[in-house]
Amino acid sequence: TSLASLTQLINDDFAFNTIGLIAIDNPSSPLMGNIVNDIFWQNHDLTTTRGGTGIVSQVPNKLIVRSSVFANNGPNDKSTADDAVNVGNGFNPGGLTGTPDSLGNLTGVPAFVASRDPRPGADGPAIFFLDANYDLTNKSIAIDAADNSQAVPVDFLYRGRIKIAGRGFPGTGPADIGAFEYKGFAGSTVGGAFRVATTSLAVDGSAKAAGSTFTASSAPTSITVTFSDNVNRSTVTPSSLILSGNGLLPTGPARALSVTWLDSHTAAFKLSGGYNTQGNVTVSISGGTITSVNNTSLLGFTDSFKIVPFISAATPVVAPTTPTTTTTPTNGNPTPVTNPTTPLTPVAAPSPVSLTPAPAKAPTKPVSRKPAKFHGHVVKK
Repeated sequence: TSLASLTQLINDDFAFNTIGLIAIDNPSSPLMGNIVNDIFWQNHDLTTTRGGTGIVSQVPNKLIVRSSVFANNGPNDKSTADDAVNVGNGFNPGGLTGTPDSLGNLTGVPAFVASRDPRPGADGPAIFFLDANYDLTNKSIAIDAADNSQAVPVDFLYRGRIKIAGRGFPGTGPADIGAFEYKGFAGSTVGGAFRVATTSLAVDGSAKAAGSTFTASSAPTSITVTFSDNVNRSTVTPSSLILSGNGLLPTGPARALSVTWLDSHTAAFKLSGGYNTQGNVTVSISGGTITSVNNTSLLGFTDSFKIVPFISAATPVVAPTTPTTTTTPTNGNPTPVTNPTTPLTPVAAPSPVSLTPAPAKAPTKPVSRKPAKFHGHVVKK
C-alpha cells in the first residue's frame, strides 16, 4: 500500500536470469506494474530441470503485461505456458503465437546479434563483455512490433525509431519491442558526447583496461571498440587505432592492419606484429579523427595494458642455499657430507621396462609372510 505510483517497465530485455521479474505482492496490494514492449527470453536456471520463468507474481491481477515477446523461459523450452506465472489481468502465456494476442503479446525468436549468458557455468563474464551484442538482426519478431504509444522515443543507445518495410503488425511500430532499435538512426548520444563506450581490452565491460596484464603470447591480436553512436565509417581506418610503448617489439611491432564492422557502432581492429616479453602498451584514438553519422566528433581516447613475463608451471628445482649435513660411513667412521648449493641436475628418464614377466625362480628359502613396512606412498600397478 506504500506504492506511490504504478511502476513502468517499458522497452527492456530480460534474459538469462533464473526469474526475469518477480512481483512481491498480496491480495491487498494495489496494481503494481505496467509491463510493455519488453523481451523475456531464456529465463531459467542452468540445471537440467530449468527452474525459473519470465515473470512471477505472488497473487494474480497485480500486473499488466502488453506488447511483449516471450520465448524459451521456464522448464519447458518448447512451450510458453510456463513463461509467466500468476500474472492475470487477461494475460495467458500458454495462448501466445507468432501474431499478437488481444494484449499485443506474442512469442517468437528475438534473434539478437550475439547473445551471451554471463553466468558461471555458461559463457561467463569474460566472453559476455568481449562480444555480447543484444541488437536485433533482421530475423527478429520484435522489429516494429511495439506499442508505439507506450514506447520510449529512443533505444538503449539513444537511437531514434525507424520503420522497416513489411515488418510489424497492424497498429504496431515503428518502435521495436525490447531495448534496441533495429537500424535505429543516430540521436542524442550517451552523456551528450560521441565517445568510446567499451573495448574488448576491458573484461568488465567498461571502456578501459586500465593496466590489465597479458603475456606476450596471450596479448591481443584484435581490439574491438564500441562507440556511443553510429559511426561514419569513411572516417575510420586501421591507423585510427594507435599502439605505442615499450611493450611492443622495436622491429615489427603490433599495429592495426584492418577494420571489420560488427554493427553500425562497433569496429574490430585486426592487429599484426609482436610484443616484447614485458613492458607497457598504450592504445589511443585521437580526438576529432572519427565522426558519428550526424557529424559529431569523437572525444579522444587513451588506454593501456601491460605485458608481463611468462612464468612456467614447471620451474627447475634448486637445492637449498643453506648447506645441510648427512653422514656416510667410511671404514666404520661417520664422515660429514655437505649437500651442493648448485641447481640439481635432472635425472634422465629410465629406459622402457618390458612388460613380459621374467621366468620365476624357485625360492632358496622359505618366504616370509610378514607384511612389509612402507614409508611414503604405495604405488600399485
